[in-house]
Amino acid sequence: MKEGKLKKLYLKIRCFFLGVAFPLEDRLFCCSGADRQGALAQSREGDCLQIVHVKVREKYAAIAYSIPLNRIIGCAGKQLTQDLLRLFKSGFCLDGEIAAIRQDENGKLRCEIRIFDSAAMMSPYLEDLPYLTSFYNE
Repeated sequence: MKEGKLKKLYLKIRCFFLGVAFPLEDRLFCCSGADRQGALAQSREGDCLQIVHVKVREKYAAIAYSIPLNRIIGCAGKQLTQDLLRLFKSGFCLDGEIAAIRQDENGKLRCEIRIFDSAAMMSPYLEDLPYLTSFYNE
């Protein structure tokens, strides 16, 4: 119990010094492919997301993954990814939601997301895989 409170306090201090306040809002990039446009067309505002730090084509990126659709819908911007890396280190996984879906002047769907400082939204979907949420792999 005490360890969890200390981690939250440490996170708040780091957020203060980096000038980051949760929930963060940003626009997604790399959404113009046909598969991602299809995923955005099926998505709704308020859908749950996981923001995951992974290696993509020799570079690291924060990928937005739609939990209800089980598909990738885009990537977070470079600055947001760098800020999240400073806070949570490599390999982070955070909760998020779709804030808005709009069409741009070219008719492509664009998405804005909201990122939270927790990772609890995925836990109901992982009941069949307890080793992913357990403290030790047994």
